[in-house]
Amino acid sequence: MRWGDDRFTKSEQKWLDRIVEDICLLHTHQAIFHEVRALLSHAPQSGPHTNEFGAFVHDAYVALIVSDIRRQGSREPSTLSLARLLEEISAAPTVLSRARFVALHTDKERGAAAWKTLIAAHFAGRGSEHVDPYMVKQDLEALKEEVRKVEAYAERYFGRRAQSRDHLEERLAHQELDDSGAWLFAVMQKYYVLFRATALTPPRLASDWKAMFRGSE
Repeated sequence: MRWGDDRFTKSEQKWLDRIVEDICLLHTHQAIFHEVRALLSHAPQSGPHTNEFGAFVHDAYVALIVSDIRRQGSREPSTLSLARLLEEISAAPTVLSRARFVALHTDKERGAAAWKTLIAAHFAGRGSEHVDPYMVKQDLEALKEEVRKVEAYAERYFGRRAQSRDHLEERLAHQELDDSGAWLFAVMQKYYVLFRATALTPPRLASDWKAMFRGSE
C-alpha cells in the first residue's frame, strides 16, 4: 500500500464516520432543544418549578452545543475531530484527487462532472487535479473562529444568568449557536462528498420521540 493510500484509508475508514456521527449528534441536539422549547412555550408558565426547568433546558443547551462545537475544533492527539481531519487533508492534499473521486462513480463522465462542480464550488485554487490545501486551511481557520464565537456566546449568556436570575432566558432562540452548528454541518457535508462522492443527509428525529412527555394513556 502506498503512503497516500494509507493516509486516505486512515482518514476515510477510521476517522470520517466517527466525526460525522459526532456532528450529526450535534444536529440532533439542536433539533431536540427547539422541539422542547416549543413544548415549553405552550405549557403553563406559573410556579417556580416551571421556571427552574425552563432555565435548566436553556443552560444545558448552551453548555452542550458549545462543548460539541469545541470538540470539533480540538487538535488534541486523543480527539478525532474535524480540525484534525482538516489538518490531515491540508498536509497531504494530493490524496484527495480527481482520479480517486471519479473512480468512486460507475459513470466516469458523471463523476468527472461532479468533481468539476465540487471543486469549483468549494475547493478550487491553484489547480483542479486535487484539493487545494490553502482552501482547506481557510476552513480550519474558520472553524477556530466558530469555536471562539460560541465560547464568547456562552460567556455572555452565563454572565447574564448569574447577574439576574429573576429574568429567565426561556424565549431565547440561541440563533448564534444554531448558525455555528449549521455552518459546521455544511463544512462536514462538503468534505463527506469529497471522500465518499455521495451526499451526507442530516439526521431526523423519530416521530414518536416525544411520547415520554405524554405519560401513560
